[in-house]
Amino acid sequence: MSFEARRRLRYGYPIYKYDDATDTWETTPVRESMTMTFNVYAGWKFRPASAERPDDLRALGLYFHFYRGINPYGQLRNYPGYPFFGVSLTYDG
Repeated sequence: MSFEARRRLRYGYPIYKYDDATDTWETTPVRESMTMTFNVYAGWKFRPASAERPDDLRALGLYFHFYRGINPYGQLRNYPGYPFFGVSLTYDG
């Protein structure tokens, strides 16, 4: 299991939203600020109990990844509260 808490810079690019009713773009200014992000990666590795080969290193792993914070994939990096959830299945043969 791993846990990470980090303060990251939220860039001050404005947020644009199109309003269909008035056919105009609304602009919301954003101030640069430091924002907390949280990253958790946890999982289990299952090893079969083998009477034939006690040195057997085969293992099946199941891992979960949670992230909440600034969008790490965006070029502008100003979208806060970005949620991410992932599941990975691994096999060591």
